Amino acid sequence: MHQPQTVARLAASLSWRRGVSILLRLAASAALTLALAACGGGGGGGAPASYRVSGSLTGMRAGASMVLLVNGQALTLSQNGGFTTTAALPTGTGYSVTLGTQPAGEVCVVSNGAGVIGATNVIDVAVACTVNPQAAYTVGGTVSGLQGTLQLADNGHDVLVLASNGAFTFAQALFDKAAYSVTVSTQPAGQTCTVTQGAGTMQGADVTSVSVTCVTPPPAPTSSLGGTVTGLTGTVALSLNGGPSMTVSANGPYTFPAALASGAAYAVTVTTQPAGQTCSVVNGAGTVGSGNVTNADVICAANTYSIGGTLSGLTTGTGLAVVLQDNGGDDLTLTGNGSFTFATQIATTAPYSVTVKTQPSGQTCTVTNGAGTVGTAQVLNVSVICTRQTVSFANPGPALWTVPAGVTSIRIVATGGAGGGDNDQYGHGEGGNGAVVTTTLTVAPGQVLNLVVGGGGAQGGGAGLSLGVTNYGGGAGGGSTNVDAGTAAQIIAGGGGGGYADGTTTYNTGGNGCGNGFAGGNGQDSEVMDTPGNGGANGIGGTGSQSAVGPSSNGMNGRGGDGGPGGFGGPNLLGGSGGIGAGPG
Repeated sequence: MHQPQTVARLAASLSWRRGVSILLRLAASAALTLALAACGGGGGGGAPASYRVSGSLTGMRAGASMVLLVNGQALTLSQNGGFTTTAALPTGTGYSVTLGTQPAGEVCVVSNGAGVIGATNVIDVAVACTVNPQAAYTVGGTVSGLQGTLQLADNGHDVLVLASNGAFTFAQALFDKAAYSVTVSTQPAGQTCTVTQGAGTMQGADVTSVSVTCVTPPPAPTSSLGGTVTGLTGTVALSLNGGPSMTVSANGPYTFPAALASGAAYAVTVTTQPAGQTCSVVNGAGTVGSGNVTNADVICAANTYSIGGTLSGLTTGTGLAVVLQDNGGDDLTLTGNGSFTFATQIATTAPYSVTVKTQPSGQTCTVTNGAGTVGTAQVLNVSVICTRQTVSFANPGPALWTVPAGVTSIRIVATGGAGGGDNDQYGHGEGGNGAVVTTTLTVAPGQVLNLVVGGGGAQGGGAGLSLGVTNYGGGAGGGSTNVDAGTAAQIIAGGGGGGYADGTTTYNTGGNGCGNGFAGGNGQDSEVMDTPGNGGANGIGGTGSQSAVGPSSNGMNGRGGDGGPGGFGGPNLLGGSGGIGAGPG
């Protein structure tokens, strides 16, 4: 019964005497302990007991979650049912359970959420959640290309499994201004699906713009692609499907380094041609089958250029033609003037030689710039010029000429024989010139023309003495030249008159012949009593001149083809024979 008093007195003693030694304090503590132990109302003297806060959650939707704050410490709950704090609180400690994060689309209320820890665990905290009455909206879109089973998630928890293409909608609606994020949580077997327009914030309406596209990756490439190169003389660059170029410098097989998958399209192209050549690809495009592609062949050939030029002078509209050749072949028939090109092109550095294989009838064509070596451009400067063929008849007398094949028109130049000169000791009196007739005659191939070529008149005879005067005979007239085409009209070129001298210092020249029967002019007389030579007429050569002094004689008329004989200047001094005079036919 005295122990409380002892304790009281000891406590008072301890409070009175703060300066007592430590030994005394320890003794007092021991006495206090004993006094307490002697009392019947108390436990041990250690730290107070600790207890946990627990309760229950109801009304939260499946798949949702929320966060409670217990004295500020977060406690995440993901399903309905009981919950307990992790850390215990000592007896006498206050506790407070509040809402940290509400589950989406719901409103939660905490009951019995505050108090003081007693001698047992707190078990009556209640959290009740209900759907928020405000408007909520769905998230969805379309899926395409899907060939298996795809699993999507919105905000990481609203899971949606899809097995077909088309529209989709997540089950959990979201409130206005709530965030959404659609992702692929599980890819379909053998495919890769990607989400576009999958994240954003609800804007007071359903979201239907999420797009999910699934693709099947191509099979692994296993097939090689190549072919054979032929005709190459340098280096060619090739490309596969527009990729990096690969150079090839030798004929034979080639293979691209990159393999292709079965079913893949391919296209082989030439990116750089070899110098002086052009290469082309045969079987260069297609689709890879189940094996390697080995027939994308590359064929190279030398660059070739055209050979040509210009033809001029060919008589056109008459069926005439000239045939040209290049290098002895590649015949080219031309029927009109203008540019021409051979059909066969010639390779670079190769020679070319243009020649005339067949001349047009009645013409002769010549080639200039016709030979050389082909460079790197077209050869278009070959020149072919055609001119008329000329057939001449110079021997006096008759002749025949047959019109060649293909000739339908001829140009005739007919010249009558010239008159003969005299034989004067003081000078030489020239005979007159024969007439010149030029005309174009329509003929037919194979037609025969009768020709008469006029000869020159003979020279006058030698000197003779008559009446004391030396006499010289006059020259003869030239023969006419005729062309008879078998019609009434003929082409006639008259011969010239003979020359004259009178034995003195003067002499006369015979008159010129005229064509087609017209008379020629007379020779000029230098002395009163002399007779001048006459011009030819009607195809007959003109007469020779005559001296008026003594019995010298005129030269005779020439006839068609033959010139007349010359005159004589006295007894037994005859003139020359016909056709040997100085005048040409």
